[in-house]
Amino acid sequence: MKNLFAVLALVLLSPINVFARDVTTRLAVDGMHCPACPPAVTKSLRQVPGVKDVVTSATDGTATVVADESVATSTLVDAVKKAGFKAKVTNEK
Repeated sequence: MKNLFAVLALVLLSPINVFARDVTTRLAVDGMHCPACPPAVTKSLRQVPGVKDVVTSATDGTATVVADESVATSTLVDAVKKAGFKAKVTNEK
C-alpha cells in the first residue's frame, strides 16, 4: 500500500503534467525550399520540451506540430527561427 501512495504522490507532484492535452499547430515556414530544409526545421522543433510530433513539408512550406498545450506557439516560432527560417502560426486545433 505504501508503494501505491508513493507512486501516486510522484505522479501528482511531478513537474510534468501527465494530463496535458495535445494541441496541433500549423506553421507557415518561409524559405524552406530545398530537401535539407525540412529535417533542419524538424530537428529544431523536436528539441522543444513538450513537442510530441513534427511533420514538415518543403512543398507546402509548412510544419505541423503536435505538442502539449503548455507549449507556447511563440516557442515553436522561436525554434524555427533558430533553424534559420521565419515562421508564423497559420492555425491551431
